[in-house]
Amino acid sequence: MDFETRSHIDLRKRGVAIYAMDPSTDALCLAYSTPAGRRQWTWDPSDVNPIPDDLLKMILAGEVHAFNAPFERYIWRYVMVKKHGWPDIPLEAYRCTLAKAAHANQPQSLDKLGERLGLGPEAQKQKQGKDLIRLISVPKKPKKKKGQPPATGLEFYPWSEWDPKCNEYLAYNMQDIVAEDAADLVLPEWSKDEIAVWQLDRKINERGFYIDQALCRGAVAIHARAKEVANERIAALTNGAVTACTQVLRIKEWMLYNQGVNFGGTLAAETKKEQLDFSLDEDHINMWLRRNPTLRDTPTAQVLRLRLAVNSNAVSKFNTALLRVCTDGRVRESLRYYKAATGRWAGSGFHPHTLNRNATENEADFELLTRGDYDEVEMVHGTELETEGTIGLMKTCVRGIIEAPPGKKIVVSDFAGIEARVLQWLVGNKAKLQMFIEDQDIYIATACEIYSCKPEDIATWNGKKWKIKEGEKLKRQVGKVAELALGYAMGAAKYLTYAENEGIEMDAAFAEDVVSTWRSANPLVVNLWAAVNRHAMHICNQKYTNGAPTRTRLGRLEFGYDARKYLYVRLPSGRRLYYYQPHIIEDGHWKEIHYLDGSKKDKKYASVKTYGGKLVENIVQAASRDILCNSAQLIDRQGLDIIFTVHDEVVVEVEDARVDMAYNIVHTAMSTVPKWGAGLPLTAETKVSQRYGK
Repeated sequence: MDFETRSHIDLRKRGVAIYAMDPSTDALCLAYSTPAGRRQWTWDPSDVNPIPDDLLKMILAGEVHAFNAPFERYIWRYVMVKKHGWPDIPLEAYRCTLAKAAHANQPQSLDKLGERLGLGPEAQKQKQGKDLIRLISVPKKPKKKKGQPPATGLEFYPWSEWDPKCNEYLAYNMQDIVAEDAADLVLPEWSKDEIAVWQLDRKINERGFYIDQALCRGAVAIHARAKEVANERIAALTNGAVTACTQVLRIKEWMLYNQGVNFGGTLAAETKKEQLDFSLDEDHINMWLRRNPTLRDTPTAQVLRLRLAVNSNAVSKFNTALLRVCTDGRVRESLRYYKAATGRWAGSGFHPHTLNRNATENEADFELLTRGDYDEVEMVHGTELETEGTIGLMKTCVRGIIEAPPGKKIVVSDFAGIEARVLQWLVGNKAKLQMFIEDQDIYIATACEIYSCKPEDIATWNGKKWKIKEGEKLKRQVGKVAELALGYAMGAAKYLTYAENEGIEMDAAFAEDVVSTWRSANPLVVNLWAAVNRHAMHICNQKYTNGAPTRTRLGRLEFGYDARKYLYVRLPSGRRLYYYQPHIIEDGHWKEIHYLDGSKKDKKYASVKTYGGKLVENIVQAASRDILCNSAQLIDRQGLDIIFTVHDEVVVEVEDARVDMAYNIVHTAMSTVPKWGAGLPLTAETKVSQRYGK
């Protein structure tokens, strides 16, 4: 089924939960399929709009399919049930074609999906839909009538099934279910296990999490004043050439032509457009500041830090949270199911996935920010905006936006080094697995390999495990970065950049030594890269064997060809990773695996390259995700309320009186290996807090 709706709420800015719950939101029409054929209900503003008999029979009979089922579910519950008295549909009845497409690593928009699957013109989404949505579903400011005062408020296009444009909209709505049905038929099967994960995702997203709105309002007020101060300072630093931190082009021109700073390495380009073709985003500015410490006090560095301060992604989260909060103080729909090709979640709107990790736990900091007094913050934290000052305070408080409501606590639990454990489990590295079982510090062991030293040279034995010495922490950090980065065939150049982003300085020669040493110490992992590449290449070259799709085994993994044009990797859990239209491209002496990736934002979803190391990364991250799903389902079955997941972390909200019980359930679940993961040493770190923190 598929709704077309209208509302005063901006769906993209505010999210589907607020959109559906708003009194201005109405359903204009609903296209649906029945065994007898496709039907359509249309809204009559003057009628009570009872549910059609055939639609009632359909929802009572079993499954209800929709392309973006969460949207249809919200509209059904908050418009059709509440306004029109229709019966509710249980969550278990819903099936989502968008989620099914994501599971197959296909585009997550109906028009792009139809194009990618090669559906005929009769099964494609109509292109004029966006224009009709803007005309009919989005309200406009009334036109001023001659001789009358300006009208206020917003008005909708008058809805009538006799109106030609409304008729076009109805036809567009009907075509959507034609396209949805056609796509659903040709996508790979969405397994019962994954449907259960999606249903848990729905419970988590619809429950949402509580936020500290007073903190957000105070931070927004302080940030507004901080921008004014920053703009005054940047104007003074540039002698008026730049008057606002948002004037990116002016900042670039001032840097290049006034200060002679070749920030992007483009100064030698022939045209001005090419010379100014570089980014001033957060990552590039941070990298330049790290690489040029001697220029810290120059006008250029000060200007860049000011821009970085007031345009920080972390700081913008306070305002985004206020835009997304529902009337009960909770933010909903912050997670995107299967947004990554590995099946991992990503964020939407205000979400916890990209919150600044450098979090304060000092409640006085939150109280200071809540009061919203810029002068008070400056008095306490100094006049520097960017780091220790106002913006620095806001960054350390951003995680604390998420808090437990009165009478409750948050239980946070995350896996310890899950990807490193899964990787060594897949290759059967008994020595490293034993270190994990004994809770030894794997990063110290890796540091010893890199620096050719013994543990006692850089660490102290406390009777149970090695603890790094105070003066040797950098070596452990180098070992940690190597262990985290090099398991997926990363080369020396990328490792050098990765280490730099982690705050570790090294030269190219040392980076080469680290990569070489790590690979020599982990031959089983290196062999896995080659074996995975070989098996995937074999499937691409020989899709069928004796008339049947080819399948091969590699330890706990299965590689195969799906007749719907997919290379797949069957994970230890039984779930499949899909790679659409796999093919080999020869580049001189090299043969490369390419496929069409639907998870990317590229409009054409162009062919992308993969290789053994990258496929191993997909496999490890996907298996880690499946372990998290298993733990989350164990927690959910015990009746606890999961409010979100982040990477390898589960967060639960619980009443104060049940905290101890909840802690034990969560910690046990996060330390429980699924049956298919026998032999994997799994450890979790769990804590209780009032706010979401480190």
